[in-house]
Amino acid sequence: AEYECNIDNHAGPDNILVLDDGSVLVGEDTRYHENNMVWLWREYIKPVIEVDEEIKLNSLQVSNSPISLDSPWTYDYQAEVDDLAADTTYTALIVAKNMSSGEWNGIWWWNDITTSGEKYDLRLSLNRGCYVMDTMLYEKDDLNTDASNAVILSDVQMNLTVGEGTCVDGIYTEPIVEDNEQDDSMDENSSVPGFGIMLCFTAFVIAFVKYEEKCFQKRS
Repeated sequence: AEYECNIDNHAGPDNILVLDDGSVLVGEDTRYHENNMVWLWREYIKPVIEVDEEIKLNSLQVSNSPISLDSPWTYDYQAEVDDLAADTTYTALIVAKNMSSGEWNGIWWWNDITTSGEKYDLRLSLNRGCYVMDTMLYEKDDLNTDASNAVILSDVQMNLTVGEGTCVDGIYTEPIVEDNEQDDSMDENSSVPGFGIMLCFTAFVIAFVKYEEKCFQKRS
């Protein structure tokens, strides 16, 4: 062939210049390419793509609220991720922390997250009390390498009162139930037919007896 060398490669370079940033210019003047060529070589640096990884809580709703104080309440939970970096795998942790005791009453792992818009559905059960729901997003490799020092990329916290009571400074208090049994018995008695008449008759008899006693004392 008239021009023997591939146009995508060198062909007898004879001039080299190193630039201030470390890049290299290579010049060639050869009959093996149709045109004279100047090549620029530099180390490939992967471009930095700005991302703002986010995890958000779509819903946390009670699905079962038993009357028994000893039975746990059930909640339906959904989280979603957004704006993730390409070619990166993430892990999310969902923690339910009891505010009174400081204990983790539940921890759930959402593994192998790779695509923005992925959703995680969970059904969780918690006993009555005051909780903080903490949802955290990590890079998977970072978390697996050193969990204690892994960078939290996104964090969502939410206070949760489980039960019909109230939380004040992390202390859970059940509502006070008034005893209406005595009032109910009075209402039942007063609703008996003739109950009012019986009261009046009883009062009349007592008054009459006292009157007779006074009269008897005077006669004696």
